[in-house]
Amino acid sequence: MLQRFTKRRKLLTTVMLLCFCVFTNNTMAQTWDTGVGHNGAPLTANLTGSGNNRTLTISGNGLMADFQVSSGGVPWKDYLTNIATVVINSGVLSIGDYAFSGCTELKTVSFVNVCDVSIIGHRSFEKCTSLSSIEIPNSVIEIEGEAFKNCTALKTVKIIEGNKGLRFSVYGSRMSGMYYDWFENCPIQTLELKRQYTHDGGILFSRNNYLQVLTVGKSVTTIGSSDFADCSNLTNVTLEDGTDDLQFGELYLDAETVFSGSPINTLYFGRNIYVSRTHNSPFLNKTTLKTLIIGGNIRAIDFQGCSSLTTITSQNPTPPTTDNNSFYGINKETCKVNVPRGTQCAYKSANQWKEFANIVDDTNTACANGINEVSANKLQIFPNPAKDDIFIKSDLQIEKVEICSLTGSLLKQENNFNEKISVSALSEGIYLLKVYTDKGLAVSKIVKE
Repeated sequence: MLQRFTKRRKLLTTVMLLCFCVFTNNTMAQTWDTGVGHNGAPLTANLTGSGNNRTLTISGNGLMADFQVSSGGVPWKDYLTNIATVVINSGVLSIGDYAFSGCTELKTVSFVNVCDVSIIGHRSFEKCTSLSSIEIPNSVIEIEGEAFKNCTALKTVKIIEGNKGLRFSVYGSRMSGMYYDWFENCPIQTLELKRQYTHDGGILFSRNNYLQVLTVGKSVTTIGSSDFADCSNLTNVTLEDGTDDLQFGELYLDAETVFSGSPINTLYFGRNIYVSRTHNSPFLNKTTLKTLIIGGNIRAIDFQGCSSLTTITSQNPTPPTTDNNSFYGINKETCKVNVPRGTQCAYKSANQWKEFANIVDDTNTACANGINEVSANKLQIFPNPAKDDIFIKSDLQIEKVEICSLTGSLLKQENNFNEKISVSALSEGIYLLKVYTDKGLAVSKIVKE
């Protein structure tokens, strides 16, 4: 009897110990309040969650420490392969060297509220092989070399818009080329570059054969020579609308190198270009370009040698200025030009634009005497025939009304039209009624009784 009781007690004790171990391993939070901040800065790290779905939260005020494997590594080194989420609270001023290196299950990096992080350290996210996207907050002014090295799932990088410039720096004072590649072995497909940036030489995004879509924000004023060269899958580029000119290339270097070897197919062109020490466009002889969209701010354009262009869409009601070679090499018989409503004739009379055979707006109207024609069925004209007054109603804005003879002589004009025009002084006969609207000109015949 005693022996049986002893066995039961041992079994119960074993079960309780096992349950306790599972509980402590999977659900109990762990906190480190030393060794997290730089030079004793009051930072803490708190680990919660269970299994491979744990969250590591960094809180406090100050710079994060820089960690080295040779000196013991990070305090949470025993959990590197269990961390799925990293949360950086406001007050944390930097991401230390090697801070999350080797977090192979890390999928989400969250910068809480108004972020204060200004530096992302050397190899801080190295080998985070499950991290597929990252947003760089506008507080960050420096990313050190190899920060995202070997993040082999990183497909989307968003650099958030802000007033502070962003520097891609080498690691410390070392100038070896091995510290120059910030996204080495990262298969970035989509890049949103919304702030002005500089980099200390080396490879930034050039030769990234995964990059497909690039968006350059309005805060970017300069794109360095060769920064996006030889990106063999870069087909879609958006230069967002902005009022400041965008400079391509650097002193003594030609702007043509910026996208050389990158087969851009579709381009949204929202910024006017300034090219240092050369008049060549960065899209000169871009024979892969098929679709060009021109933003409403564009004053002048130059797209020589783009022999594959099939569609140009301009959002500017005023035709951008050109010189005699701006469209050299483009097939003007087959390339379709889409223009804003009511501006078809302005483009058809503008230098170089007028050489395109197919200029259309969404009214599908003809063009006469430099003015778009509007179908008369968009107007209500009554009575017709008329003795005294003719009334005109329309959803279009009527700017001016004229009555002309059939030979075109102007007989009567109303510049401040108010619903009707008098025909009482006209002789009996047939006349042309010309109604000028905000969408163009409508012409119809009227009869005076």
